[in-house]
Amino acid sequence: RVRSSARRAGENPAERLEHAERKGTLFASGLIVGESLVGVALAMIIVVSVGSGGSDAPLALVGPEFATAAKFIGLAAFAGMCLAFIKRALARG
Repeated sequence: RVRSSARRAGENPAERLEHAERKGTLFASGLIVGESLVGVALAMIIVVSVGSGGSDAPLALVGPEFATAAKFIGLAAFAGMCLAFIKRALARG
């Protein structure tokens, strides 16, 4: 796909392929670092809450009756983010 679009645009396919690979590597690195930072922040919140005698579930926003709806909302959010990432990764430039 990258080679054919580069040929149509009159660009060097190898150069365009290398650019796409670097862009993908940078994007993946950002996801890994972001996930790590969020994990550390969540761990700190849980440790502070449980350590101070607070709730066993400090991040719970709703009760257990919301579990079924939460699964479908989570699936929809995940699918939407996947589509956004795919669109961004395949964008020209």
